[in-house]
Amino acid sequence: MGEGPPPPGTRGLADYHVHQFASESLGGRWLWGEPDGPPAEALAPCSGRGIDHGFLASSEGPFLNLGRHDARGHPDYEGWPRWDSLSHQQVHAGWLKEAHAQGLDLMILSAMDQSDFCALMPDRLRDRPCDDFASVKRQIALARAFERRHADWYDVVESPAEARAAIAEGRLAVVLAVEAGDVFDGADDPLARLAELHALGVRVLQPVHETDNRFAGAAWHSPPLWALETSHFRRHPEEREAQRRLEREDGCHRNGSCPAHTADVAGFVLDEAGLNRRGLTALGEALIGAMMDLGMIVDVAHLSERSIADAHRMARARSWYPLFVSHAHFRDLEPDEVGEWSYGLGVYQQVLETGGVVGVRSSASVTRTYTGSGVANDCAGSSKSFAQRLAFVSRELGLGVGFASDFGGLATNLAPRFGAEACADASGGRRRRQAEAQTGRTGLRIDQRGWGHIGQVGEVMQELRQIGADTAPLAQGAEVFLRMWERVEDPGRRRVLRTFDPDAARATLTDPG
Repeated sequence: MGEGPPPPGTRGLADYHVHQFASESLGGRWLWGEPDGPPAEALAPCSGRGIDHGFLASSEGPFLNLGRHDARGHPDYEGWPRWDSLSHQQVHAGWLKEAHAQGLDLMILSAMDQSDFCALMPDRLRDRPCDDFASVKRQIALARAFERRHADWYDVVESPAEARAAIAEGRLAVVLAVEAGDVFDGADDPLARLAELHALGVRVLQPVHETDNRFAGAAWHSPPLWALETSHFRRHPEEREAQRRLEREDGCHRNGSCPAHTADVAGFVLDEAGLNRRGLTALGEALIGAMMDLGMIVDVAHLSERSIADAHRMARARSWYPLFVSHAHFRDLEPDEVGEWSYGLGVYQQVLETGGVVGVRSSASVTRTYTGSGVANDCAGSSKSFAQRLAFVSRELGLGVGFASDFGGLATNLAPRFGAEACADASGGRRRRQAEAQTGRTGLRIDQRGWGHIGQVGEVMQELRQIGADTAPLAQGAEVFLRMWERVEDPGRRRVLRTFDPDAARATLTDPG
């Protein structure tokens, strides 16, 4: 961040995007396992047939089938958790306490829901209405109850000073966040609801999630999720009219000149570059302005690039108010990550100059080779891919970083380097050659199961060191976040002068072998 190394005694890992109480979201029955309680009960085997959880469907048929999986949980965990098990518990209290013992000092607990996603659940997997605000409040209440039960090591904090005190006293500092694009539905006064969320302890908020809303355009991504945009406009016809106004303007969505892979992306209206034409609305600017007035952290993850540019304009006018990306993908670095949500480097320039930081997704994604990583990029989707992203973002772009596991958020994590699923994002003969070339087993679960739950963060750090990655930026993850949070409270903040040349940064990347 261009502000010198962290002071002694503040080193600690951070995970900027964790859905600890995801079992409460999307109707309440899609995720198997509980976040607390005796493991024999909370992590008991499921049926494995998609009857009791893990199946989503649209009116046109299967939408996302998470039902076929190995059911074996406690006591041996032979089936789950694992790197690609999306519908099983990953943040049980025992594992989270282990993560804290392994150096995790700060966690952003994201209360997550998505009404349109919830509506696609079969009735048997919904035991409550699809209501983002109600779900968020339940998750916050569960966090407070969890804090009371585990007060010796778990502390929900509402300021950077409280976070520093918690860490200094040996507790995990937990910051409440919201990732729910319809959390303001039904609110005649969204700013009053924002104040209510702030009073509940929320300090980080994303104005959008998977779909456009009345505040901003969203960054579109994977094709299975396009149905959510269509569903959203069925429920919000007044917002669809705003889309129609954009469609009447001359752009690639109208004249067919979009890139082939973005020519028709459900309800999104795209420009010639395949980016969402919607930025912040007037109400969106009012929302972000109110967040800044309250001293909240503006999380721009999932916003369209136009919306981020609008937020950046507001940040400049507010003495470079910091912008945050809780879970980040990088278009220039991850060639297979389709969609706008994998942002271009211009977004990260804007974040850098406001003093913001980013959570680097630990996803199992193919990554280009960064020449400065010092790590062979020869196992697609594994820690070797993550090492390229980590080094590129922290060294080449100069950004402060933390983990972004997205546990509980229907997201994969680091694939293993050994065993039947080694180097999972490669294919065919290339995958076989990569797997055969791997050396340096840790002897831990990550070798053949990948990163499956939060209690393996120490294994991830060990493997990163073993393959030659520089883990120092991750060890400063808590500190750089707290510095960003302290900038929010500093009326004398100024633009961070450190920058990077996007063309020069791209020149350091080569296609993976």
